[in-house]
Formats: sequence, C-alpha cells, structure tokens
Amino acid sequence: MPILVVLSLAVGNLAIGGPPPATLGDPPKVALGGEVAELRAAIAQEPTTPANARERFRLLWDWLNQLLRRRAPVDEVLPREKAFHLRALIEQGDLKTAAPLVQQALEGLDRIAPAARQLPTGSVKGVVSDERGRPVAGASVEVYGTQLATKSSEAGEFSLEGLPVASPRYIVRARKEGFLEAQQGRVGVREGQATAVNLTLERDVPEKAFRKEKLAVRAGYLLQLAGGAPKLFPPPNAVLDPALYPDKVKPFLEAGRGIDPNHHAVRKVAQEIIAGVPEADRKKQTTVAHAVYKWVVEHIEYDLTRNFPDDVTCGNWQTTFGGWGKSFFDWCYAPAEVIREGRAICIEYERLAAALLRALQIPARPAPLRAHPVTQWWVQLPDGSGYWANMETSVGHSIYRRTGDLYAKFPSVDESAIAFYAPGPDAPIH
Repeated sequence: MPILVVLSLAVGNLAIGGPPPATLGDPPKVALGGEVAELRAAIAQEPTTPANARERFRLLWDWLNQLLRRRAPVDEVLPREKAFHLRALIEQGDLKTAAPLVQQALEGLDRIAPAARQLPTGSVKGVVSDERGRPVAGASVEVYGTQLATKSSEAGEFSLEGLPVASPRYIVRARKEGFLEAQQGRVGVREGQATAVNLTLERDVPEKAFRKEKLAVRAGYLLQLAGGAPKLFPPPNAVLDPALYPDKVKPFLEAGRGIDPNHHAVRKVAQEIIAGVPEADRKKQTTVAHAVYKWVVEHIEYDLTRNFPDDVTCGNWQTTFGGWGKSFFDWCYAPAEVIREGRAICIEYERLAAALLRALQIPARPAPLRAHPVTQWWVQLPDGSGYWANMETSVGHSIYRRTGDLYAKFPSVDESAIAFYAPGPDAPIH
C-alpha cells in the first residue's frame, strides 16, 4: 500500500496527499496541543530561519493535516502550486528561500486555526444484552483503538459521547468476566447524532472455550518471474468497442463482489470522466482508460495513519491492527465508499479504478503482484486482437503528489509480474 504538503482539489477530501520528502522523515504524530502549540508560540517570538526551516516545515505539514480534518480553509493559506514549490525548495536544500515561505504559511494557519480547533463529534449509544435478550450490567464498552470507554448500566445501556466524525469504520466492543467478547465494526458517526449499536454477550461456557483461542493461518504462493518482458504500453489506436471484445473478457464488465460499476455514485463519476474527454476521443480506449487513471490519482488520498494521524478508522490502521471481521472484505471500502470518503488503501484504489473502467465499458480487474495490486484492463485492437495492460493508481497517486506526473504508473509493470487474478468479475484480495 501506500505528506509532503500538497492539497487535494477533491471536494470533501480532508488530507494532504503523497509521501513526505525522504529528507524529512516521518511526520510527528502531534495534536494541536504539544509540539504544534509550542510552535504557535515560537513563530510569534522567533521568525523561521534557514536553521529551523526544515523542522518547522515538518510541523507545518502535520498541522495542515489536522486542520484539513477539521475542514479548515487551508487552501487559502497554501494552495497546491505553492505547496509543490515549497516542497521542492526544502528537498533541494534551499532553506534560505524556503524559510520566509514556511513562516508565511505558519502565520496563515494560525489565523484560521481558532475557528477549526475541534472536529465535529457524534455519539454511539446502545444496549448490551445476553443471548436471551436480558440486559448485561457493568460490561466494559469501548471504541477499539481509542481511550473512549464506559460501563453499561443496570438496564444494559451505554453511551459513548464525543466521538469525532470520521470514516464509518469505528469498532465498538463489549467485555465482561464470564462472557465472550462482542464487537461490531463499520460503525459510522454523524455530527450531533447518536449511532445505535447493540451488542450481545454470549456466556463463556466450556463448549465455547475454543472461541477464546487464537488461530494463526499463514498462506502463500510461489511466483515464477520470467524476467525481461517489457511493459505492455496501450497504443493510441485501441478502440472502445464492446462488440469486438472476446467472450473471455466480457465477465470483467459485470458487477462482482467488491466492484459495482452500476452504483449511482460510480456511474456519476464515470460520466464526469467521459464528459472531460473530447467527444472525438471517446471511442479511443487508451485515452478513456488514462482519464480514469488521472481522476483516481488526483482525487483519492492514500488512507495512511501518517496522513490521518490518530484516526482509527483509516485503512492503514485497520490493516495493521486487525480491523473488524474475518477478512479485508468485511471492512474494505466498496468503490462508492471510496468516492464518498475520498481516501483508500491500495486494494480499494484498484477496485475503484476497475469499477470506473467497467462503468465506461472497458473490461477491468484488480490483480495482485506480490503484496500490492494493480488494475488490469483489456486493450482492444482494431484487428480484433487484444491483451491485458495494467495501471497502478495507488502508487500512481503517491508519485503524482511528489512530482505532478500523471503517467508514472500508466502502465505500471510488465504482465509477467502479475501473481494471480480472479477468473470472474470478483476482486481478489491479496
């Protein structure tokens, strides 16, 4: 899977995108107290200088992320073009030029910060019961990964207040001695509203002892790499004509598990994409496929904890700490959810790209390499022949944020690197 300070133009996109410059290291995980609060005091006492510009830029980057999550108008302070320029200065070591620009951005953030210090919050309320529907008093109820916790009342009721509004991937769990743990995932919170979550605790009896045991299953596959095969570059004369598609690729136009090209949100974006292609080029398959690649890398942010500090709903956190359910399918965003949230992890990127391509009548499928997926799409040639080429929107997004390159991962790898793919419309999870 897979912030230098680059602001997204996507509506509703709350994070700065792209990996940080290598010379800066990882961003600090700070709240608006702590180091950022000290920084706000420091900039009033001492201007940014070449000596402290690099460290202040690092903190500027983190502060911007936090303000974006609070829906602050940060683009008024540091528009994307200016951010690219500032990052380049830091990377090149031109700290003398960068220092006053960092200071200017910090002062601008300080002006907008007071109106955006708190994330909007909601709550989670419900009842803890046993298998017979009887209330369970004194159960510990918490939002997994946070400090937010409470105890159920005599009536089994609980309320968790002040939960930041974020992506709908909170995990609520209940525990009590003598019972097996219960949990519910994919919990969303809306501003000023209470989300209902009812949990059932099962009695911890000998015949259910296996439920408390941990089973680790490790699976793998062998991949023989032929080596030396060139990337398959889709030619400009590829045609978007379903009548020419061979039967073997037609299933990859249909809806499958994890990919729904017919969802209204997906179709809406697909129509926006095709509307942006000159009418004379709308049957040029490579042009349309690249338009999909371009939209995804420009609009969807990488859902990493470093991009969304302390957000336990982000995909990177769910992957690392064991998101709710039995597999990725239980909590991964569907393409329509990626569009709504404006962020994704790698498999979510490629499922979205596949859904958009299918919505535009281009056969497509996610296909894992080793531990990272690409999106294969069928290149249809005018003579009736064709082949699978690929794009990688997840890494393509990161490269775009670093360099502005909108072709870096179009195509991504030679096809011999593909480990496996689903024979039907479903999306494999690597």
